[in-house]
Amino acid sequence: MGLYSLIRSEAAMDHDNPYKELFSQPELIADLLRLAEMADGLDLDSLDRRNGSYVSEDWKGREDDVVWRVRCGDRDLYVYLLIEFQSTVDALMAVRVMTYIGLLWQDLAKAGKLNPDGTLPPVLPLVLYNGEAPWTAARAIHEAMGPVPRLLHPFQPDSAFLLLDEVRMHLRDGHERNLAAAVFRLERSGDPAQHLIIACTVACWLRGEGKVRIIAAFQRWYARTLTVRHSLPDTLNPFAEDPMLTTRFEQWKAGVEARGKAEGKAEGKAEGMLAILRRRIARNTLTIDAARAEVADLCNDGDLTRDEADRILAKLG
Repeated sequence: MGLYSLIRSEAAMDHDNPYKELFSQPELIADLLRLAEMADGLDLDSLDRRNGSYVSEDWKGREDDVVWRVRCGDRDLYVYLLIEFQSTVDALMAVRVMTYIGLLWQDLAKAGKLNPDGTLPPVLPLVLYNGEAPWTAARAIHEAMGPVPRLLHPFQPDSAFLLLDEVRMHLRDGHERNLAAAVFRLERSGDPAQHLIIACTVACWLRGEGKVRIIAAFQRWYARTLTVRHSLPDTLNPFAEDPMLTTRFEQWKAGVEARGKAEGKAEGKAEGMLAILRRRIARNTLTIDAARAEVADLCNDGDLTRDEADRILAKLG
Protein backbone atom coordinates (compact mmCIF):
# COMPACT_ATOMS: atom_id res chain seq x y z
CA MET A 1 0.00 0.00 0.00
CA GLY A 2 1.44 3.34 -0.98
CA LEU A 3 1.40 6.61 0.88
CA TYR A 4 -1.50 8.91 0.25
CA SER A 5 -3.41 11.92 1.54
CA LEU A 6 -6.35 11.46 3.82
CA ILE A 7 -9.12 13.73 2.55
CA ARG A 8 -11.51 14.96 5.24
CA SER A 9 -13.59 18.03 5.98
CA GLU A 10 -11.13 20.64 7.23
CA ALA A 11 -13.86 22.50 9.07
CA ALA A 12 -14.87 19.41 11.05
CA MET A 13 -11.27 18.57 11.91
CA ASP A 14 -10.53 22.12 13.05
CA HIS A 15 -13.34 22.07 15.57
CA ASP A 16 -12.04 18.71 16.88
CA ASN A 17 -8.84 20.44 17.94
CA PRO A 18 -9.09 24.02 19.25
CA TYR A 19 -5.33 24.50 18.87
CA LYS A 20 -5.52 23.55 15.22
CA GLU A 21 -8.37 25.98 14.74
CA LEU A 22 -6.29 28.78 16.25
CA PHE A 23 -3.26 28.11 14.11
CA SER A 24 -5.43 27.75 11.03
CA GLN A 25 -5.86 31.52 11.17
CA PRO A 26 -3.28 33.31 8.99
CA GLU A 27 -2.78 36.03 11.60
CA LEU A 28 -1.81 33.42 14.21
CA ILE A 29 0.65 31.58 11.97
CA ALA A 30 2.20 34.88 10.82
CA ASP A 31 2.79 35.91 14.42
CA LEU A 32 4.11 32.44 15.24
CA LEU A 33 6.70 32.80 12.47
CA ARG A 34 7.64 36.23 13.82
CA LEU A 35 7.92 34.82 17.32
CA ALA A 36 10.19 32.04 16.02
CA GLU A 37 12.28 34.66 14.18
CA MET A 38 11.61 32.89 10.90
CA ALA A 39 9.64 35.62 9.11
CA ASP A 40 12.50 37.44 7.35
CA GLY A 41 12.14 37.23 3.58
CA LEU A 42 8.66 35.75 3.74
CA ASP A 43 5.62 37.47 2.26
CA LEU A 44 3.28 36.83 5.19
CA ASP A 45 0.38 38.39 3.30
CA SER A 46 0.61 35.47 0.87
CA LEU A 47 -0.01 32.79 3.53
CA ASP A 48 -2.30 30.16 2.06
CA ARG A 49 -3.48 27.20 4.10
CA ARG A 50 -3.12 23.77 2.52
CA ASN A 51 -4.59 20.40 3.45
CA GLY A 52 -2.33 19.00 6.16
CA SER A 53 -3.87 15.61 6.98
CA TYR A 54 -1.68 12.69 5.98
CA VAL A 55 -1.47 9.02 6.86
CA SER A 56 1.23 6.47 6.16
CA GLU A 57 1.21 2.72 5.74
CA ASP A 58 0.73 2.20 9.48
CA TRP A 59 -2.51 4.22 9.22
CA LYS A 60 -1.25 6.71 11.77
CA GLY A 61 -2.73 10.03 10.76
CA ARG A 62 -1.55 13.59 11.37
CA GLU A 63 -4.94 15.22 11.43
CA ASP A 64 -3.84 17.84 13.96
CA ASP A 65 -1.07 19.26 11.77
CA VAL A 66 -1.40 22.47 9.81
CA VAL A 67 0.32 23.19 6.49
CA TRP A 68 0.73 26.67 5.04
CA ARG A 69 2.19 27.86 1.75
CA VAL A 70 3.95 31.21 1.71
CA ARG A 71 5.94 33.10 -0.91
CA CYS A 72 9.66 33.44 -0.33
CA GLY A 73 11.08 35.63 -3.07
CA ASP A 74 9.89 34.17 -6.35
CA ARG A 75 9.27 30.68 -4.98
CA ASP A 76 6.89 28.92 -2.60
CA LEU A 77 7.89 27.71 0.83
CA TYR A 78 5.79 25.36 2.95
CA VAL A 79 5.40 25.66 6.71
CA TYR A 80 4.50 22.34 8.35
CA LEU A 81 3.26 22.88 11.92
CA LEU A 82 3.05 19.78 14.11
CA ILE A 83 0.87 20.48 17.12
CA GLU A 84 2.45 18.13 19.64
CA PHE A 85 0.58 18.79 22.87
CA GLN A 86 1.31 15.72 24.96
CA SER A 87 2.65 14.99 28.45
CA THR A 88 5.77 13.12 27.35
CA VAL A 89 8.62 13.81 24.94
CA ASP A 90 8.53 11.77 21.71
CA ALA A 91 11.97 10.24 21.27
CA LEU A 92 11.33 9.62 17.56
CA MET A 93 9.95 13.04 16.67
CA ALA A 94 12.80 13.68 14.22
CA VAL A 95 11.85 10.49 12.36
CA ARG A 96 8.19 11.43 12.28
CA VAL A 97 8.95 14.93 11.00
CA MET A 98 11.09 13.51 8.18
CA THR A 99 8.30 11.07 7.29
CA TYR A 100 5.59 13.73 7.12
CA ILE A 101 7.74 16.08 5.07
CA GLY A 102 8.17 13.22 2.62
CA LEU A 103 4.39 12.73 2.57
CA LEU A 104 3.91 16.44 1.89
CA TRP A 105 6.37 16.40 -0.99
CA GLN A 106 4.74 13.31 -2.47
CA ASP A 107 1.33 14.96 -2.25
CA LEU A 108 2.66 18.12 -3.91
CA ALA A 109 4.20 16.03 -6.68
CA LYS A 110 0.91 14.25 -7.34
CA ALA A 111 -0.89 17.58 -7.44
CA GLY A 112 1.70 19.11 -9.80
CA LYS A 113 2.69 21.71 -7.19
CA LEU A 114 6.47 21.28 -7.27
CA ASN A 115 8.75 24.13 -8.32
CA PRO A 116 8.51 25.11 -12.01
CA ASP A 117 11.82 23.34 -12.65
CA GLY A 118 10.55 20.14 -11.02
CA THR A 119 12.56 20.50 -7.82
CA LEU A 120 11.11 20.12 -4.33
CA PRO A 121 9.99 23.28 -2.54
CA PRO A 122 11.64 23.98 0.83
CA VAL A 123 9.74 23.09 3.99
CA LEU A 124 9.99 24.69 7.41
CA PRO A 125 8.96 22.05 10.00
CA LEU A 126 7.78 23.53 13.32
CA VAL A 127 6.90 21.41 16.35
CA LEU A 128 4.70 23.18 18.88
CA TYR A 129 5.22 21.61 22.32
CA ASN A 130 3.77 22.47 25.74
CA GLY A 131 4.74 19.51 27.92
CA GLU A 132 5.73 20.09 31.54
CA ALA A 133 9.05 18.29 31.08
CA PRO A 134 11.76 20.02 29.02
CA TRP A 135 12.27 18.59 25.53
CA THR A 136 15.18 16.14 25.58
CA ALA A 137 14.74 14.17 22.35
CA ALA A 138 16.77 14.61 19.19
CA ARG A 139 15.74 17.48 16.94
CA ALA A 140 17.59 16.13 13.90
CA ILE A 141 17.92 12.68 12.36
CA HIS A 142 21.70 12.52 12.81
CA GLU A 143 21.24 13.14 16.55
CA ALA A 144 18.85 10.18 16.77
CA MET A 145 21.16 7.75 14.98
CA GLY A 146 23.86 5.58 16.48
CA PRO A 147 27.42 5.32 15.13
CA VAL A 148 27.55 5.15 11.33
CA PRO A 149 30.49 3.67 9.43
CA ARG A 150 32.34 6.32 7.46
CA LEU A 151 31.60 4.48 4.22
CA LEU A 152 27.84 5.01 4.80
CA HIS A 153 27.98 8.70 5.77
CA PRO A 154 27.03 9.99 2.29
CA PHE A 155 23.91 7.81 2.21
CA GLN A 156 22.32 8.69 5.54
CA PRO A 157 19.19 10.87 5.57
CA ASP A 158 19.19 14.02 7.59
CA SER A 159 16.56 16.56 8.48
CA ALA A 160 15.80 18.72 11.47
CA PHE A 161 12.86 20.61 12.93
CA LEU A 162 12.44 23.83 14.85
CA LEU A 163 11.04 23.18 18.33
CA LEU A 164 8.77 25.85 19.80
CA ASP A 165 8.50 25.08 23.52
CA GLU A 166 5.73 27.40 24.62
CA VAL A 167 6.30 26.75 28.34
CA ARG A 168 9.97 27.74 28.30
CA MET A 169 10.16 30.07 25.30
CA HIS A 170 11.44 33.52 26.25
CA LEU A 171 8.79 36.12 25.43
CA ARG A 172 10.42 39.50 25.09
CA ASP A 173 8.60 42.78 25.58
CA GLY A 174 8.80 43.31 21.83
CA HIS A 175 6.29 40.51 21.38
CA GLU A 176 3.53 42.25 23.32
CA ARG A 177 1.49 42.74 20.14
CA ASN A 178 1.84 39.15 19.00
CA LEU A 179 -1.14 36.78 18.94
CA ALA A 180 0.97 33.64 19.28
CA ALA A 181 2.77 35.13 22.29
CA ALA A 182 -0.64 35.94 23.79
CA VAL A 183 -1.64 32.27 23.46
CA PHE A 184 1.56 31.21 25.21
CA ARG A 185 1.06 33.74 28.00
CA LEU A 186 -2.48 32.49 28.55
CA GLU A 187 -1.19 28.91 28.70
CA ARG A 188 1.46 29.80 31.26
CA SER A 189 -0.87 31.61 33.67
CA GLY A 190 -3.38 29.93 35.94
CA ASP A 191 -4.79 33.27 37.09
CA PRO A 192 -8.17 34.10 35.51
CA ALA A 193 -7.58 37.78 36.31
CA GLN A 194 -4.48 37.71 34.12
CA HIS A 195 -6.44 35.84 31.44
CA LEU A 196 -8.99 38.66 31.41
CA ILE A 197 -6.27 41.29 30.94
CA ILE A 198 -4.63 39.37 28.08
CA ALA A 199 -7.97 38.64 26.40
CA CYS A 200 -9.03 42.30 26.54
CA THR A 201 -5.71 43.27 24.99
CA VAL A 202 -6.13 40.70 22.19
CA ALA A 203 -9.67 41.93 21.55
CA CYS A 204 -8.34 45.48 21.17
CA TRP A 205 -5.78 44.28 18.63
CA LEU A 206 -8.47 42.49 16.63
CA ARG A 207 -11.05 45.23 16.42
CA GLY A 208 -12.39 45.76 12.92
CA GLU A 209 -14.01 43.84 10.10
CA GLY A 210 -12.87 40.33 9.35
CA LYS A 211 -11.61 39.63 12.87
CA VAL A 212 -14.75 38.00 14.25
CA ARG A 213 -13.56 34.54 13.17
CA ILE A 214 -10.30 34.91 15.14
CA ILE A 215 -12.08 36.01 18.31
CA ALA A 216 -14.48 33.08 17.87
CA ALA A 217 -11.50 30.71 17.51
CA PHE A 218 -9.96 32.15 20.68
CA GLN A 219 -13.27 31.76 22.49
CA ARG A 220 -13.64 28.08 21.52
CA TRP A 221 -9.99 27.38 22.31
CA TYR A 222 -10.29 28.95 25.78
CA ALA A 223 -13.54 27.09 26.54
CA ARG A 224 -12.07 23.71 25.60
CA THR A 225 -8.66 24.13 27.20
CA LEU A 226 -8.15 26.67 29.98
CA THR A 227 -11.73 26.57 31.27
CA VAL A 228 -11.41 22.81 31.75
CA ARG A 229 -7.82 22.91 33.03
CA HIS A 230 -8.54 25.48 35.76
CA SER A 231 -12.13 24.34 36.53
CA LEU A 232 -13.58 27.72 35.61
CA PRO A 233 -17.29 28.39 34.99
CA ASP A 234 -18.28 28.70 31.33
CA THR A 235 -19.53 32.24 32.00
CA LEU A 236 -15.97 33.45 32.64
CA ASN A 237 -14.68 33.06 29.08
CA PRO A 238 -12.71 36.32 28.62
CA PHE A 239 -13.17 36.21 24.84
CA ALA A 240 -16.96 36.21 25.05
CA GLU A 241 -18.80 39.39 24.12
CA ASP A 242 -20.36 39.89 27.53
CA PRO A 243 -20.79 43.41 28.97
CA MET A 244 -21.20 41.82 32.41
CA LEU A 245 -17.96 39.84 32.19
CA THR A 246 -16.00 42.02 34.66
CA THR A 247 -18.88 41.90 37.14
CA ARG A 248 -19.18 38.13 36.74
CA PHE A 249 -15.47 37.78 37.34
CA GLU A 250 -15.59 39.89 40.54
CA GLN A 251 -18.53 37.83 41.80
CA TRP A 252 -16.73 34.58 41.04
CA LYS A 253 -13.54 35.83 42.73
CA ALA A 254 -15.49 36.89 45.84
CA GLY A 255 -17.16 33.47 45.95
CA VAL A 256 -13.82 31.66 45.67
CA GLU A 257 -12.36 33.77 48.49
CA ALA A 258 -15.43 33.17 50.70
CA ARG A 259 -15.26 29.42 50.12
CA GLY A 260 -11.56 29.48 50.90
CA LYS A 261 -12.17 31.21 54.23
CA ALA A 262 -15.01 28.83 55.09
CA GLU A 263 -12.90 25.80 54.23
CA GLY A 264 -10.04 27.20 56.28
CA LYS A 265 -12.34 27.73 59.26
CA ALA A 266 -13.75 24.22 58.93
CA GLU A 267 -10.26 22.80 58.60
CA GLY A 268 -9.21 24.64 61.77
CA LYS A 269 -12.22 23.32 63.70
CA ALA A 270 -11.56 19.76 62.52
CA GLU A 271 -7.85 19.99 63.38
CA GLY A 272 -8.71 21.28 66.86
CA MET A 273 -11.09 18.41 67.57
CA LEU A 274 -8.57 15.91 66.16
CA ALA A 275 -5.85 17.24 68.49
CA ILE A 276 -8.14 16.80 71.53
CA LEU A 277 -9.04 13.24 70.57
CA ARG A 278 -5.40 12.32 69.95
CA ARG A 279 -4.38 13.65 73.38
CA ARG A 280 -7.09 11.57 75.06
CA ILE A 281 -6.03 8.50 73.09
CA ALA A 282 -2.37 9.08 74.05
CA ARG A 283 -3.38 9.26 77.74
CA ASN A 284 -5.30 5.98 77.38
CA THR A 285 -8.53 7.68 78.38
CA LEU A 286 -10.10 7.00 74.99
CA THR A 287 -9.82 4.21 72.44
CA ILE A 288 -9.77 4.85 68.70
CA ASP A 289 -13.11 3.07 68.32
CA ALA A 290 -14.61 5.22 71.05
CA ALA A 291 -13.17 8.32 69.41
CA ARG A 292 -14.79 7.36 66.13
CA ALA A 293 -18.13 6.84 67.87
CA GLU A 294 -17.79 10.23 69.56
CA VAL A 295 -17.16 11.93 66.22
CA ALA A 296 -20.19 10.20 64.74
CA ASP A 297 -22.36 11.37 67.65
CA LEU A 298 -21.15 14.98 67.28
CA CYS A 299 -21.97 14.81 63.55
CA ASN A 300 -25.44 13.37 64.22
CA ASP A 301 -26.10 16.10 66.80
CA GLY A 302 -25.09 18.81 64.30
CA ASP A 303 -21.99 19.91 66.21
CA LEU A 304 -19.79 18.78 63.30
CA THR A 305 -20.55 18.87 59.59
CA ARG A 306 -20.18 15.69 57.58
CA ASP A 307 -17.10 17.16 55.88
CA GLU A 308 -15.51 18.03 59.24
CA ALA A 309 -16.29 14.57 60.62
CA ASP A 310 -14.82 12.89 57.53
CA ARG A 311 -11.62 14.90 57.90
CA ILE A 312 -11.23 13.85 61.52
CA LEU A 313 -12.03 10.18 60.87
CA ALA A 314 -9.60 10.06 57.92
CA LYS A 315 -6.75 11.32 60.12
CA LEU A 316 -7.57 9.21 63.18
CA GLY A 317 -6.36 6.14 61.30
